[in-house]
Formats: sequence, C-alpha cells, structure tokens
Amino acid sequence: MDFKPAKCPNCAGQLQLPENIERVRCMYCGGEVIVAEALQRFKETINLNNIFELAQAAEHAANYEESYGYYTKILEVNPKDFRAWYGKAIAAGWL
Repeated sequence: MDFKPAKCPNCAGQLQLPENIERVRCMYCGGEVIVAEALQRFKETINLNNIFELAQAAEHAANYEESYGYYTKILEVNPKDFRAWYGKAIAAGWL
C-alpha cells in the first residue's frame, strides 16, 4: 500500500493517505476525507519547481544538509522524480 502526503480539508491536519482507498476519516478531527480530492489539493499547493530551485541553490552554496531536506520534500510528493533522487544522492555523499 502506497501512502501520499495530504492535508485534511476540514482541519488542515497533516495526513498520509493510501491511494487505493476512496474515503478515510481524519485522525485529528474525525471528518470524512475523500482521498482523491485531498491528494489533488495537496499537489496543487506545492510547487515542486520552486523546491527544486531551493535545493539546487543550497547545493551550490555547499549547504548539503538543507539541500538534502529539500530533495526529500520533492520525493515525498513525487517519489519517481529522478532529478530529486540524483540531487539527494549527491547531497548525502557530501554529508
């Protein structure tokens, strides 16, 4: 079962939702969450290109710990992003 980060539309609590289930209950407020809608809203609020630019800027400044963190954030949303995997590996090598 694959889990993706999302926010509860009712209370804005940080959730990890399975993609293969239609509806779940929020563990914070108990409200019903439609998984597909919550995942889509979460993706729309995060601009991965901006995070990628921050990761590269931190890498060029030799701030590899920060760079590693940004690449990890990208991979939490899109685990198939090869650029983020490569950047994370470079940052980990320098740590």
